Amino acid sequence: MRFPTLPISPVILVILGLAVPGHPADAQTIVGRLLDGDAMQPVPHGFIELLDTAAFQVAATRSDERGDFTVSAPGPGEYLIRAEAFLYHSIEDGPVALNAGETTRVEFFILPKPEELDPLVIAAKRTDFQLRTAGFYRRQERGMGQFITRDDIEDIRPHDLSSLLAWGVLGVMLRPNRVGAMIPAFPAGRSSTESTRIGWCYPMYFLNGLPFDFDLDEFSFPVHPNDLAAVEVYHTRGETPAQFRDPRASCGTILLWTRWKEEPRP
Repeated sequence: MRFPTLPISPVILVILGLAVPGHPADAQTIVGRLLDGDAMQPVPHGFIELLDTAAFQVAATRSDERGDFTVSAPGPGEYLIRAEAFLYHSIEDGPVALNAGETTRVEFFILPKPEELDPLVIAAKRTDFQLRTAGFYRRQERGMGQFITRDDIEDIRPHDLSSLLAWGVLGVMLRPNRVGAMIPAFPAGRSSTESTRIGWCYPMYFLNGLPFDFDLDEFSFPVHPNDLAAVEVYHTRGETPAQFRDPRASCGTILLWTRWKEEPRP
């Protein structure tokens, strides 16, 4: 276990049984469930990485609405598993031995980060009219995608959009474009949420509900994170709300919502 200082149970990763044979065409696979270590409830939309013994990522995926995930290794051997989710501690455990063509079933437990919020702050939490009319809060309640609020932006204090997405969204990586600038990308493996070092794809952007096109070699936006009220991130076309599905989107969609002009910047 890599994090002995966390106040958690010694049991983070539970192997539910012996490895079972997979189909002949299958790789060595881990089928698991990501669980809240306190509430013992599934954790949806968590980011799960498979690492080799040198701690390099070899594959990654996301947990679904039930906390279930499947990730395959490129070859037999011993691997570490790292899991993280929004408002949860990042946890790494293992190794897990994977034999050729076999499937291993596991449960992986992560702990929520403690909330230290003043009750008055909670009572005074703003409900932005623009976001409400745009359907932001309704989509947030449904739980599809990931959401960055104004409070999150103020906590992260990003210097540009790339750093905001890299720090605020699980699974977003910064990749160099042809001129060396670092731009946000999603892993593109067998699906847009799974990576086996096959490549990366770049999401479609909407600004205040309208498609926003940009040159990947320039990657410049007319707004600074300080001017944003909220951000929505959808990693797949299936996650993306119907009204924001664009045929040009290669893998996912990011919605940017600006603040009211009369609202002062911090």
